[in-house]
Amino acid sequence: MIKVNVIIYESDQFLIEEFLTELRDTRYDIKVKIARNLQSFLLFLKECYPELILMDSRIAGLGEVLLGLRQNHPMEAPLILIGELEREEDFRISIQNGAYDYVAVQNIYRLVNSAKNAIEYQLLKKA
Repeated sequence: MIKVNVIIYESDQFLIEEFLTELRDTRYDIKVKIARNLQSFLLFLKECYPELILMDSRIAGLGEVLLGLRQNHPMEAPLILIGELEREEDFRISIQNGAYDYVAVQNIYRLVNSAKNAIEYQLLKKA
């Protein structure tokens, strides 16, 4: 089984558990780092070279965070934003801001395929 590093930037423990449940079905050996604030997220980016990043789209100042990451802390890993609702506008804005995908909590079952595809994409880029 291929080992992959995943960073989850989320503070809600219930949602973290939901994400972990979905990630188990990707059939990868996933090592997860949980970042509950921007400081720990940036530290994990430098430490573990993730193959995937899951981020809560409700983070205060998300646009500024994503812009700062792009300019000062380049992320090689695909980013999946997790939001509350499945709206086309949220998806479009997420992709424009550099996300690989946007998944709504109400359709969290989509995370398995999205995460699997993102990880496979990242592994191919590294090869």
